[in-house]
Amino acid sequence: MSKDSPLMDIKILMVEDNKINQMLMTKMIEKLGCNVTTADNGIHALEKLQQQEKFDVVLTDIQMPIMGGFELAKSIRMSDKTPFSTIPILALTGYADELDLLAAKDSGIQEVLTKPFGQEEIKEALLRALGISPSKI
Repeated sequence: MSKDSPLMDIKILMVEDNKINQMLMTKMIEKLGCNVTTADNGIHALEKLQQQEKFDVVLTDIQMPIMGGFELAKSIRMSDKTPFSTIPILALTGYADELDLLAAKDSGIQEVLTKPFGQEEIKEALLRALGISPSKI
């Protein structure tokens, strides 16, 4: 990844309870030039959001113990802290039906990616979430 990549040094909070998925996705996203911080569930993610000065994007699994992705997204959107409440949120799931897609939209999630996905898919989703046009690449 070149130093002038539009995703260079983007701060990602990845919320995933499966350690293997967490490791694989972290490596994939870091190859894009992003900095990745992980959380095991929605509660840990909210703690990290409150501790960290700024994340650019949240990537969250939908189904997790303690607090899942939909509940996490709603909690972020209901926050009175800006830009905390306006951070782009992408959901990751092994399966998404029409109801899941509606629930994602209702909770404030911009896009749902179905696992498995490749590096190009996650790159394009991150660019869309950040409002970066592919023509700027």
